[in-house]
Amino acid sequence: MSIKTMADLLKQQEAERQDLAVSLYEAWQPVMKKREEMLLPYGGVYENATDPVREEIDTLHKEFTEEWGSDGKLAVLMTARHAQEREKLIERQNKIEQLHTMQHRPKDKDRGR
Repeated sequence: MSIKTMADLLKQQEAERQDLAVSLYEAWQPVMKKREEMLLPYGGVYENATDPVREEIDTLHKEFTEEWGSDGKLAVLMTARHAQEREKLIERQNKIEQLHTMQHRPKDKDRGR
């Protein structure tokens, strides 16, 4: 599908953001399962776990957030790409508008010169 309008582009980008949210949820499931398994011997309570276990859980969470969080690698890359796509579309629309204006401008010979 060719993007012709800003509305089309914004709709596509919103769909991509939703896809990322679904992927984030799916990626979180193994992390949560691992966390639950690690806390099982401690009654499922983080505060009851030993320091090494809590540190490992914290590391898992930190790594997940760095990749998948709202300021994580994937979100930052997608946001930057979306901004570039919008800028590129605006530039293309401006060029089309300029060409259209040039084609409909009266020529010197048409002005009675």
